[in-house]
Amino acid sequence: MSGTWHIAMLAEGTGTLEHRSAPRFRALWTTGLDDLADLDGPCWSDEGHGEGDTISLHTFRWDDPAPAQKEFEALMREAVRRIDDWIARRL
Repeated sequence: MSGTWHIAMLAEGTGTLEHRSAPRFRALWTTGLDDLADLDGPCWSDEGHGEGDTISLHTFRWDDPAPAQKEFEALMREAVRRIDDWIARRL
């Protein structure tokens, strides 16, 4: 795994993500759609191959200014790919 990304599991289906190069940020991630209604604040989701594969990023903490929308979307897609790869290596 790249030193730019740090991914960890907190509990089944919930984890942390850290992007260690600009724009630096931390976020929580969850899988599935069950608990999304309970989240406060911005949330970004990717359905993957269906509802059960959905990965959502939320509870963002930016150390650098958040990027413009187009760059944010690209960064989130990369984050989801990294999380998906991380999960797949643990199956």
